Amino acid sequence: MSEIYLFTWNLKKDRAAHDLAVKHLAQHGARGLFIACVQELPGRSDLAKARTGKKVADLTAQGIEVVSTFSPDLRGREAPTGLAFAKFPAIAHHPHLVLLDAVADEDGEFVAARFEVHAPKKTISVIGLHAKSQSDMKVAEDRGGSRALLRHAINEIPWRCDHTIVLGDWNCEWSAPEMQSWHCFYALREGFSPFDEPSFAQRRGFEHPPLYVVQPRNVAMGTYRFRDSGIVQAKTIDFIAVDKGSYSGTRSQILTTVATTPVWNAALAAPSVSDHMPVEGHLRV
Repeated sequence: MSEIYLFTWNLKKDRAAHDLAVKHLAQHGARGLFIACVQELPGRSDLAKARTGKKVADLTAQGIEVVSTFSPDLRGREAPTGLAFAKFPAIAHHPHLVLLDAVADEDGEFVAARFEVHAPKKTISVIGLHAKSQSDMKVAEDRGGSRALLRHAINEIPWRCDHTIVLGDWNCEWSAPEMQSWHCFYALREGFSPFDEPSFAQRRGFEHPPLYVVQPRNVAMGTYRFRDSGIVQAKTIDFIAVDKGSYSGTRSQILTTVATTPVWNAALAAPSVSDHMPVEGHLRV
């Protein structure tokens, strides 16, 4: 049994954050397999260039490959370009993971990739998420509808894999009702049980299995500082979710350093590079 390192971070288009993320992944790649999702890339950065399909020598030399979303997806549509494309997160991975397929969401909220691991031989579906529409919605009904549409778009991807992983900036807390509801995203928190009746196995003609949030061990720290009415709250809106079979073999935590560099200002109790904190995980395959 082997282990895959997981990483997600919203870079806020900050070049220093980008460079730290690249260095961090290169260090982990020297020790083993990794899959990462980064959101809000600086436009002229190496990861942004590689996402368009360009070969970036510095990334290749450091053992980092990036999923290109400029090729047609599995549903026969070209991935968006220009300003629309800028919204997309990027999935970076170790070169020993074989990329089988890639899909770009037409609304720009996720990129999905299917990988194969050779030892042991397993397939892994990865959803790199940046659920941006959620942050613009103030009404609960709108947020629930957004989550339902997002999950339905993911369910439409015709992959059946040994492991399913969702990495990203969800723009809502892991405990939010629209995260847990079967009618919405259906990613359950620890201790919650899914509907087990056969009639709930599908939603609108597609398989709709529950996902499970891998709660960071230091979840109380939060990945984002939310200001409201004179108070500052720590909210965990960046996290990892997995399928049922992967849940017991996955763990995660919020990071305060990336590539040995602090990304948390203890004096201000706030992120010091991006405005988000990164999250790492470990998946046994």
